[in-house]
Amino acid sequence: MTPDGPNSKLANALRKGGGLNHLCYLTPDIDEECRRLRETDMLLLQSPVQAQAFSGRRIAWLMGRDGIPSNCWKPAAKNCKIPFLRATASASSKDSTVDRLFVVQEIFRQVFDDAVMAVNPDTSRRDVADWDSVAHVKLILSLEEEFGIRFSEDEISSIQTVGDILRSVEAHKTRTQ
Repeated sequence: MTPDGPNSKLANALRKGGGLNHLCYLTPDIDEECRRLRETDMLLLQSPVQAQAFSGRRIAWLMGRDGIPSNCWKPAAKNCKIPFLRATASASSKDSTVDRLFVVQEIFRQVFDDAVMAVNPDTSRRDVADWDSVAHVKLILSLEEEFGIRFSEDEISSIQTVGDILRSVEAHKTRTQ
């Protein structure tokens, strides 16, 4: 693994000392592996998609509660013998934001009645077809109940992404500490 250039994320991480960034697993059946990993409480950050960096092979991103992302990808050969690769870049540490993302994803799954829905901080109202005003109210009420907080009217109207939700929850939690 090499940096794309002197100012790439990887180059910057390596200047800071590197560390474990993510784990990469090869699998002959990426859909089945993602399903199995979800059952072990891994968070699906990105459903399987074709990736240019992997010559068009399908990859998926998952994250465990340890905060270390995992990348699963389907090898070109069906019986690939490489069990897993470790990629190094920037240090990752367990963060309460990771746990909150797990909780927020579960709330989205309940509100939108989609047991396999995957969200990440960039997921927006435009990305979720059923995220209308009624669903938004249900989402806000569920978030308030789960995190023991109350959003202001301005916060409610400004929430457009999962990242907005995480930042608002973090701000409320910081104020109560």
